[in-house]
Amino acid sequence: MKKPCKFISQIWRRGPGFESMAINEPEASNVGKVSGLAENGNRRSSEIAGKANASRKLAVVAGNAVSARLRHAGLDPMQLVRARSAAEEGQVKIPLRHRWMVLGFVFGVLLPAIVVTVYMVFIAADQYHSRTAFAVRTIENAGATELLGLVVQGGGASTTSDSYIISDYLQSQAVVEDISKTLDLEAIFNRSNSDWYFAMGEDLPIEDKVEYWNTMVDVNYDATSGLITIETRAFAPEDATAIADALVEISERLVNRLADKAHRESIRFAKQEVARAEARLKIYRKELLQYREETQEISPLENARITVELIASLEQELTKNQAELKTLKQYLDPQSPQIRILERQILSLEEQISSERQRLGAGNGTSDVARRSISNRLASYEELEVEREFAQKAYTAALAGLENARAEADSKQIYLAVSLHPSLSEDAQYPYRLLSSLTVFLLLFGVWLVCVLTFYNFRDRR
Repeated sequence: MKKPCKFISQIWRRGPGFESMAINEPEASNVGKVSGLAENGNRRSSEIAGKANASRKLAVVAGNAVSARLRHAGLDPMQLVRARSAAEEGQVKIPLRHRWMVLGFVFGVLLPAIVVTVYMVFIAADQYHSRTAFAVRTIENAGATELLGLVVQGGGASTTSDSYIISDYLQSQAVVEDISKTLDLEAIFNRSNSDWYFAMGEDLPIEDKVEYWNTMVDVNYDATSGLITIETRAFAPEDATAIADALVEISERLVNRLADKAHRESIRFAKQEVARAEARLKIYRKELLQYREETQEISPLENARITVELIASLEQELTKNQAELKTLKQYLDPQSPQIRILERQILSLEEQISSERQRLGAGNGTSDVARRSISNRLASYEELEVEREFAQKAYTAALAGLENARAEADSKQIYLAVSLHPSLSEDAQYPYRLLSSLTVFLLLFGVWLVCVLTFYNFRDRR
């Protein structure tokens, strides 16, 4: 059917001159065939036109439905049609914001990342590392001069706190100043083979030196094992090892200073305890001396013992005389001289016993007599004696503590145990060239992406 249709279209193009051309054909019988084909072509064209009209109607209905959905989504169908028409005609213009985004990505992300990658791969100098590890240990010796459990122990500094002190010291300004006395840090970190970015620089203030020091020296403290690990980096393996050796030596000196200070503080505290105990002992000795001068007796306890023995002997003699008097009264006259003598002796003994008892204890006597009684003097004496004995024991314990603190100060209680001596590197481990380049790229890309999202967020809110 394609050839008749093509032929019919040629007939319409050629117009009225076609009849003369057809008559000049060699065979006149073809005229009838042409007429039949023309009729078939007209019918076919009418069918195609009907189908095209039906398709247009369906397209209109579908287009209306799509337009309704686009409008419901907040889009303009006409703008989409114009944009497509402009795209088909090659007239689409890139928005200005898209151009700025592309420029920002190129100049803010891509080019800096390329520059950093080139620098890290081809320019950055090799860095060598040295690693060492040590721990602070202590020797605990039992004091040989302990007495009564009251000895003051010396050198009680905790190794954990000392480890934290050393870890902080190795990252502080003090270590930079101390190590600069033995090593030329500027010469080490500004070698001829160093690069511009990782070199230390010259004539820097101390704050910048400390910041650079912490980038080239890593200090880690493991609280579980008490191990301090140090990793030093330099542009030559010998320099890294020299720095590690110097740090170990400085750390050992610091440990010794801490131990000496602890011992000095311990001895000072022990001396203060001795001085306080001695002053207290002198006070009670003086009070006891004053008491003895006032009472004119060395020990009321001894006087009380003598008085008790005297009363016991007097009572024994009194009992004997009373028994004898009772016996004599059975066969002698009560007015006889013997009986009178015994009665006077018994009366004297009773008075003596009463007097001695009053000396021993006042009983219901006056307050003046009570103050002079042996029991009262004995109570005061015992109180002073107890205080004096306690002061004496405290003084003895303080002296023992002082001797113990001195003994501990003479020995090295805290020391530095090096478990890993500084190593000498044979191959460069730093810097991390590809990792650093990738990190810079991801960081710049993240910043660029945040800026783009922030722009669209503000744009959608307007």
